[in-house]
Amino acid sequence: MGIDQEEPGTENGLSNGEVADQCSHLADSLLFLARTIRKSISEKLSEVGVTYGQARMLRAVSECESPPRMTEVASLLEVVPRSATSMVDALEEAGLISRIPDRADRRSTFVELTQSGRELLVHLDAARHSSSVSLFEPLGESRRRALMELLDEAKTHSWNGSKGSVAFGLPPQKEGNR
Repeated sequence: MGIDQEEPGTENGLSNGEVADQCSHLADSLLFLARTIRKSISEKLSEVGVTYGQARMLRAVSECESPPRMTEVASLLEVVPRSATSMVDALEEAGLISRIPDRADRRSTFVELTQSGRELLVHLDAARHSSSVSLFEPLGESRRRALMELLDEAKTHSWNGSKGSVAFGLPPQKEGNR
């Protein structure tokens, strides 16, 4: 333990229980905010006929350097391949994604955004920005900046992408246990 670090539970004379209560309160507040943000965004998405999960898939596919395989999309979204297939089916039916057969492996399929999918992403970004502004603009610039810094710092101390549940104290899952 470094010189600048305190023993857990000794911050400003707080007991372990008090620190735990504060941390639980913070987690509950963040979960509430996450649900609030998701609900707000979902309402705006429903106006254009897209679910939150479908919007996540469109975003994930758009951020890939080249069209990803279906299995890669499932992995990016942390869903089982069957769920990814169902989402792609709906998005393909809506004309937002197209499937491309892999010439090297007939069992594999790539997905890519259509022009309509790329255009919809512009609207999805606007919905996300609008929801974010309505929630965080009232804080003012200095408080928003402080919150960003604190959350960024908390992210660096998180489980660094391992699959576990902070909300319920569950350990990270191994790939085969999903």
